[in-house]
Amino acid sequence: MSVRANYITKAPTDLTKLYLPLALSWLMMSLEGPVSTGILSRMPDSKVQQAAFFALLSISLFIESPAIDFISTATTLMKGKRSYLSIRNFNLLLSSVSTVVHILFALTPLFDFVTQTILNLNPQITAAMHGPAICFIPWTAAVGWRRFHQGVIIRSGETKRIGQGTMLRLATMLLSGILLSHFGNLTGLMVVALCLNISVVVEATFATWACNSYLRKQAQIDNIEDQPLSMKQLMSFHLPMTASTMIAFAGMPLVASFLSRYPTDAVLNSAAWSVALTVSWPLRAMTFAIPEVIIKTIGDHTLPVLRNFTIKIGLICMAIGVGMGFTGLDMIIFTQVLNAKEEVARAAHVAILYMSIAPIATATSAYYRGLLTAAHETRARMFSIGVSVGALFLVLNLGLWLNWPAIETACYSNLLAFVAETGYLYLAWRKLSTSGSLTFDPAS
Repeated sequence: MSVRANYITKAPTDLTKLYLPLALSWLMMSLEGPVSTGILSRMPDSKVQQAAFFALLSISLFIESPAIDFISTATTLMKGKRSYLSIRNFNLLLSSVSTVVHILFALTPLFDFVTQTILNLNPQITAAMHGPAICFIPWTAAVGWRRFHQGVIIRSGETKRIGQGTMLRLATMLLSGILLSHFGNLTGLMVVALCLNISVVVEATFATWACNSYLRKQAQIDNIEDQPLSMKQLMSFHLPMTASTMIAFAGMPLVASFLSRYPTDAVLNSAAWSVALTVSWPLRAMTFAIPEVIIKTIGDHTLPVLRNFTIKIGLICMAIGVGMGFTGLDMIIFTQVLNAKEEVARAAHVAILYMSIAPIATATSAYYRGLLTAAHETRARMFSIGVSVGALFLVLNLGLWLNWPAIETACYSNLLAFVAETGYLYLAWRKLSTSGSLTFDPAS
């Protein structure tokens, strides 16, 4: 059956049914930011703690980036018990290496070298994040183990388990945050660091449990397609995705470094940016499920249908952001829900107004990532992220040189980075679609 004929037999509502569970899972994960900010805002020295949280999370995410894409590796390559064991061993190896890197960062002079020499962070921010950085040592291994087993869960078809695990993780973070903030003489950032690590360990444990019945069934099936995977096979598949993620996560420390080096109000600007991201991130997170929807349904719908579906998601998320910024709802969230200081909230409000248009750009780039992945052209993703971070670096340094307002410069740089990434992906897709080498008909 042709792609067009197959499309006639299916209603576009299946896109929504596929998208919503994935998007809700991303949304629940993004709520960790508001929970963390809420905890920090209600504890002493909140401005410095919020600024340090953004810097610490940026560095920790960069170190853990090799673990992020194990969900894709497991989903794609796992065929049964033999391949499961191969991927599991590779996961343990890579997670161990990343954990050693974090130990070196947190417990050796490398901490001062990274935070002060490379990133040139404000001394107050550096001092506030050292203890919590040590607390984050288990983070990478727990994330890698969780993402690996989530990929196995997707392979089994029981994707509702991922949402259940995410809800358990968020509930654990809320409960542990309430308990730890009332007991012990802990700083706000230390409480948040403990909450994040406890919750991700709980979710990783749940994901492991959710996989057990499926793995027992696989052990009883002699699947001829299930073969042990060599280290070379695993590295050639996984490492290019890791490179893309590492480059993408490098952008966060760049912004943290820029805000910390700004000649005036460095702590205030860093805190405001952290608070603003807490509110704007969930809107962008709702677009992160689009590539999987595109890949899954590329043979069932025409490209105009998929493109229109993507644009609608981007416009809805953008409209929510614009509405919050122009009605003042964001200020209510900042001051009443997140308990941010008035000066921090005002600076964060500026960022919300600028960044409210970001979801349409991230949705569009997600659409083209999905198309290129469906066509097995994943290198374009890595190059597009490189272009994006390059644009970010250029505008940040230009703003610092010309003494532009800090928050506005951070917004300009991020928006240009999104546009640059989308533009590169569009050109890569256009070149591929006219080359005659696609496995599906882009005109259908």
